[in-house]
Amino acid sequence: MSRFKLPKGKVQLHVLVSEDLYRELVQLAASRYRVHRGALSRLVEELLRDALERCGGQHAHTNSAEYFHASQLNDCNSSSAGSTKSRLPPGERRLLKIAELMYTRHFTHAIAAGDLKQLIAMVAGRDPRTIKKYAQALAERGVLKPKQVAEVNWSNPHLNTILEVNFESLQSLLDHTSHASAAPRWG
Repeated sequence: MSRFKLPKGKVQLHVLVSEDLYRELVQLAASRYRVHRGALSRLVEELLRDALERCGGQHAHTNSAEYFHASQLNDCNSSSAGSTKSRLPPGERRLLKIAELMYTRHFTHAIAAGDLKQLIAMVAGRDPRTIKKYAQALAERGVLKPKQVAEVNWSNPHLNTILEVNFESLQSLLDHTSHASAAPRWG
């Protein structure tokens, strides 16, 4: 039984989240609402409503992480709900975020497989299948060499494995001019 009376129309929801996600939520709630009491609850409720709206208000997918991930918190601060990036499917938004991280961290000509794994894990999750999926998506768009990506064991990438990065394809992906069907630019 709860020690305090719940406000009318409210229920308690107990969830387990990673410490990193919790810190991000607390920081975002504090900066967004400028109050302490109830800010986190208000933020989580808003984010859950937004996530449900994006999937049509129905529970179409059992993996809620497909619709809501810590990397999407940045989208919540912007008022540009109609921007091109926000209209992209969640997987494409995560791919763009990975490309942005590669660019801002100066992985514009080469990246160690372990570093790429960390970037993907930060944005999309740590499962080896997820890591492989996003590495292959970067290869399909010509950012990485497909042969090099195929040779990496993404469950435990060798630290000395260096993947070449095609800077023009990376820029093209960031400029939203690259499509999934675009031919890789590896000679």
